Amino acid sequence: MVTKPRVFTSILVARSYLMVITLLVCKMVRFQKTTRLTSSLLIRCSHHVLMTLRARSYSSSHNSHLFQKCKNYSYIGKTRLNGSAVQASFDASDGSVVYTDGACIGPGDNRQAGYGVYWGPGHRLNVSERLSGEQTNNRAEIEAVITAVKQAKEAGLTSITIATDSKFAQHCATEWGPVWEKNGWKLYDGKPVKLREPVERLLRLIRESGVNVSWRHVPGHSGVEGNEAADRLANMGAKKPNPIS
Repeated sequence: MVTKPRVFTSILVARSYLMVITLLVCKMVRFQKTTRLTSSLLIRCSHHVLMTLRARSYSSSHNSHLFQKCKNYSYIGKTRLNGSAVQASFDASDGSVVYTDGACIGPGDNRQAGYGVYWGPGHRLNVSERLSGEQTNNRAEIEAVITAVKQAKEAGLTSITIATDSKFAQHCATEWGPVWEKNGWKLYDGKPVKLREPVERLLRLIRESGVNVSWRHVPGHSGVEGNEAADRLANMGAKKPNPIS
């Protein structure tokens, strides 16, 4: 990695070297017109080299800053759940990242929905469950988030990042839900919010849990390991027997 003092020295040396060449060439060239042209070209060349070195200096400094940020990107911490030690994987300094997903399979009235919560490989908090009640993908997505926040609260975590491919679930918790609640759970056209029950539970849980919830949208079915794992858990849950509603 190039340090700032070295880059600064390189700039001075390069600039001095090119200026000397410019003066020597100017003395050697016979015609004044050619001298002016040559001098102009070499000065431009000197300026170009100077700008290139400055750009490299910024790049080195910027990459160093990113490296310092990434050094703390992955670490292992311990939380407790019901009095027992639990290995919890943290991959961001702002809290534990947990992947949630919902799934709905089958046609029409025979639909089966499930949800998955993925904390890490072989993690004891990983969840794969069948959704109770109305079988829809959006309800499953919300239920997965509710489950993750509950687990975080029981584990004593103060902050988590929900990584989900469902912008619907995220908007219900951060934008639409609070507006619906303020408007008496009515849509802009006066119709009632269909998913009031799970959204209301989610908002209340986030407020009362003491867990600071951040959000990260991830593209679905795009090879993101945590999202793919949560998707598998959700689909496994959808294939389980329907629980008592």
